[in-house]
Amino acid sequence: MPDKLDFNSLTQTQIDCLCAIAFGGSQVWPKQTLNFLVDKGLIEHHPIRDGVFTTHTYEMPSHVHIQFCEWCSDTYTEGE
Repeated sequence: MPDKLDFNSLTQTQIDCLCAIAFGGSQVWPKQTLNFLVDKGLIEHHPIRDGVFTTHTYEMPSHVHIQFCEWCSDTYTEGE
């Protein structure tokens, strides 16, 4: 099992971005935020080329998703 991840040091924007990606929401976030999360290994970047255009998609690895859900349940109360 990978080491325990520390989500407490993330900004609110980074947390909101992780939530959106983890649960299938918008993937339109500041490039700096996405690059930071990719560099930390919290999300994976998957560029998809279609002719001239490239679509950028992001996914959260399952081990990160599990730890993020645990962290959320420990950190937030219902309704937050």
